[in-house]
Amino acid sequence: MNKNIYVIADVHGHYNELIALINKLPEKFNSKICFVGDLIDRGPDSKKVVDFIKDRKYDCVLGNHELMCLEANGNPFNMGGGYNQPLYNHYGMNGGVKTLDSYGDLELLKNDFDFFKKLPLYIKYDIKDERGRVLIVSHSSISNYITDDFKFNSKYAEDVLWNRSIINGKIRESETFFNVFGHTILPKPVIRRSYAAIETGIAGSNSGNGKLTCIEFPSKRIITN
Repeated sequence: MNKNIYVIADVHGHYNELIALINKLPEKFNSKICFVGDLIDRGPDSKKVVDFIKDRKYDCVLGNHELMCLEANGNPFNMGGGYNQPLYNHYGMNGGVKTLDSYGDLELLKNDFDFFKKLPLYIKYDIKDERGRVLIVSHSSISNYITDDFKFNSKYAEDVLWNRSIINGKIRESETFFNVFGHTILPKPVIRRSYAAIETGIAGSNSGNGKLTCIEFPSKRIITN
């Protein structure tokens, strides 16, 4: 049996591309899969993506888009009204309208709130790479917020959901874990000594390649749709 773990980057509602990617894995839908969060928003099929992951019971960590959805109570529209007020709130401006469209009903979207709330900030897997380090999956880089003995040392969940330390390169190297994360769109996956950044912009961006990316661990082989 294949003992690899396949970590998939931000799907953002792109169900067809997700299915195409999983079909490229050696064991396809029977693979051990973990998602880095941001299952929803921007793409056309957020509900189908969430339903698929729930039905298959795949692992997933919390993304900043799931958090934004919860904070906005699922509603992407600015309900404050008033002259010169924007139509959309912060969640709406970040793709929330597409998510609501895919559900077709706000109350139906709220049915998935419990699922979003139960998503962990990170997942630690005991499978080890060539240096003997275990795998930690998070939405954005966690290395600056977790110690080598696996103690989370930040007061704020947003640190792990929103930081873009991959851009400035200020990511602490770890001797005990290898961190795989998404969040920040890059032209291609970046693999360094103790981390891999795999978000390449399936939702469309001038800075990405428009692909949905997956990394096989512990080999660190990259697979794209």
